[in-house]
Amino acid sequence: MRKHGLVLFVLAAVLVPVGAAWAETAILVTKRLHPESRGDSRLLSQWRLDGIFRMSAGQQVSSSGEYSACVTREPAEFHSSQPFRGVAELGEQGYGFVVDAVKARKYNLLRFDLNHNGDLTDDGVIEGRSSPYSATRFVFPPLEVTLEIGGEQKEYAFFLCTDTVDEDDPDASVYAELHAAAYREGVVTLAGKCRRVVLVDYNGNGRFDDQVPFDVQRPRTRARQSFSLCADLLFIDPRMDDLSESRYGLPVGDDRQFVSRLACVDGRLYELSIDPGGERIDFTPTALPHGRVENPNAPWRALIIGDQGLLALSSPAGAPVEVPAGEWRLVMYVIDLTERPDPAAAPARKSFFATLFGSGDDEPRPTWVSAFAPAAGAPVQVNAGETVRLPFGPPFRGVVTASRGQKRGTAFLELSIVGAAGESCSDLRVKGRRPGESPFVITTPDGAVVQRGEFECG
Repeated sequence: MRKHGLVLFVLAAVLVPVGAAWAETAILVTKRLHPESRGDSRLLSQWRLDGIFRMSAGQQVSSSGEYSACVTREPAEFHSSQPFRGVAELGEQGYGFVVDAVKARKYNLLRFDLNHNGDLTDDGVIEGRSSPYSATRFVFPPLEVTLEIGGEQKEYAFFLCTDTVDEDDPDASVYAELHAAAYREGVVTLAGKCRRVVLVDYNGNGRFDDQVPFDVQRPRTRARQSFSLCADLLFIDPRMDDLSESRYGLPVGDDRQFVSRLACVDGRLYELSIDPGGERIDFTPTALPHGRVENPNAPWRALIIGDQGLLALSSPAGAPVEVPAGEWRLVMYVIDLTERPDPAAAPARKSFFATLFGSGDDEPRPTWVSAFAPAAGAPVQVNAGETVRLPFGPPFRGVVTASRGQKRGTAFLELSIVGAAGESCSDLRVKGRRPGESPFVITTPDGAVVQRGEFECG
């Protein structure tokens, strides 16, 4: 027996290719999110701790014509003459629900087909509470459901809320939103370093592996909307003490990025394999031939897109970053000069208000510029083993465009701040402040003043 065991062991060793890359696996567990705090100090503190995992686009649901195909039985009577009927896409199936309004435009009674049998009369009525931010917005307690994903049963939890678009309009339309009420969390060892890994179902559809559905052959005309709604988020060692980037920018490298085929961690490339239910991620060092990109405006983060999909890059100290060989286009970037405390230094004492609410004078005030590349921006060719410059950033210039105004004989002027590669700035802050008003003067060719005015930032 020992002889056979030895032969099998040696044979297995011979079959392993030289230089083969082994995948590192993160096993993720479910972490629940608390509902809105409503002034409870303990929940406010918890809200602060997991705040960056709450900021999701969610799933927008309008009144759906597919409702009749999903629901075979509903209550015989409703309080409202126009109950809201919708279908939520969760996992690989549609779930019907109806929200009733006891008072006009206050939709706070929910029947959701949690057992997915088409019958809304056997799931009970769930009552929502009014949001502290809007009199017509109602938030329901976390709902739990078992989803069919990839041929397996997966447990999932979500929040649902309803609102009316215009409370002063008696015919105002109603809509509903679904947001994940849980995220997935685990650890993985990459390049000898233990990392915290978090997956967020950003679009609220029950899956955790959604990538940006983006065709690189088509011109980008609405980049911001496309990239903010369609993909899930991957966090690597998330910075829990800084919510500012979640508030003001899209995920572009560093500690967060959109789920894609590849991930760049500390300048190294990994191919990702993500379980649709979010319970496992395999990180495999890529065998793709690769070069590097660089930009002198450090520290910077950027999103680029090419044949390998969307890739988030980060260069905290200006070092070149690995990129698979091929043609890549810039999507957006952030040059971040925010002064943050030295993590090795003794932590500064925070005020009670800042500790509880995550705001105040203790917060780092952002100094950065973010911008979106033009749809027709020139691609960058990355060759294996070579380093090429990824163009963006200063010098910036002001570009004024004019369009016809609403009134006859008037014009609408817009000032854009444009970077070296034609990218248009979407946000600009210096120690938390945006630029002030920019005066302008319109004159005739002989110098006579036609109009004076000011551009406002925002």
